[in-house]
Amino acid sequence: MIRDLARDTRDRDLPELIGILEQELDSVAALAGELSEQDWDKPTDCPGWSVKDQVSHIVGVEQRLLGDKDPEHELPADLPYLRNEIARQVEVAVDYRRSKPGADVRAELVETTKRRLAQLRELAGGPDADPEVKGPLGHTRTMSGLLPVRTFDIWTHEQDIRNATGRPGNVDGPVAAEVSGSLVRMLPYAVGKSGLPAGTTVELTVIAPLPLKTVVLRVKAATGSEPVETDSPDVRLSISGERLARVVTGRRLRPEDAGITATGEEAHVKALFDTLFRVTP
Repeated sequence: MIRDLARDTRDRDLPELIGILEQELDSVAALAGELSEQDWDKPTDCPGWSVKDQVSHIVGVEQRLLGDKDPEHELPADLPYLRNEIARQVEVAVDYRRSKPGADVRAELVETTKRRLAQLRELAGGPDADPEVKGPLGHTRTMSGLLPVRTFDIWTHEQDIRNATGRPGNVDGPVAAEVSGSLVRMLPYAVGKSGLPAGTTVELTVIAPLPLKTVVLRVKAATGSEPVETDSPDVRLSISGERLARVVTGRRLRPEDAGITATGEEAHVKALFDTLFRVTP
């Protein structure tokens, strides 16, 4: 994911962030409660993963954040979509649950959510204004830094499930606003790492269904960019917020299918496309 959504987490209110994460986890549980037996086995945009695998992944990560031990489970050797050790670590919780009924995985999600939210609220009520917590891969960061990333990640997996089962939703309200904020924080870094010449101005208009607005950025040296005001940007891009969120997380959405409209020098547009469509979660 793009530099952990740019890590701009200043002045975040922990109870509010925990509440938004709770809404997202509840949304996944409610969605899972609607699924038929056939739905659980449908493939999703994550290579090798079914709908049930998506829910299993959420359960596994949240249990790891709780401090639970990973299941004692040996992965099959023939999983070609696992390209590195991190992917193999994540896969253990997924493959371990493949033999379980979907309803059982959903029940585990509900139970895990209760424990996780209780843990977060206890930590938030302690002496530290923004306590250090463990991330999914063992690294440590502030709670205000971790929670938006977890909300964005879980929402992305929820959208995988919704796309696979034909159940669109959860693209407005507090969770969608948080996801939108994460995208806005990410855009300066994404534009800066595109390799465009310093001084190039880019206007990004992110339209419904996520509540975003137009952002105009000027590329700086050293893979950065900064907000700027101009009536004549070098490149203009327009894309729906939901699709932007999906392409920056590496989902199988080709640029020509993403509903992007673009104007500007062809090489500049291609550089931005290549940047956005090469990011993985």
